Amino acid sequence: MGEAKRMAVSLRVLFHETAQSHSILAQLGERQQPLFDSSHPYNPNNLASHHGLVAMMITGGSEAKFFAPIDDREIAPRLTRFGDWWEKDIVIKEGQKGTPYTRRSLVLFAANKDGGAHVDPHLDTSFEGL
Repeated sequence: MGEAKRMAVSLRVLFHETAQSHSILAQLGERQQPLFDSSHPYNPNNLASHHGLVAMMITGGSEAKFFAPIDDREIAPRLTRFGDWWEKDIVIKEGQKGTPYTRRSLVLFAANKDGGAHVDPHLDTSFEGL
């Protein structure tokens, strides 16, 4: 988990843009460049949980293994706008009524709240389940 938090801080530096925080991508003038997206697209009609950045494999009995299917050719990487990739595309949602998470929300939670660069003594309840 420590490595994920360190990575979240690096991703925040690369991508997160506000009036007070200027991302490296913006400073390079590259926020308008399309990105390759290899995540599984979110289907709002699917009643099951959505984990677009990872795949799950049942390894025996009730044991499951999650992995990043980077070389999975079933889902061909597609070009997408940076703003959609960062702020709009849902990459995790627990069931039909769960909170939807974007890459931005996951990175900022890990970097700003859960000990990546800052620690918030009162975590948002929607992230407790993650």
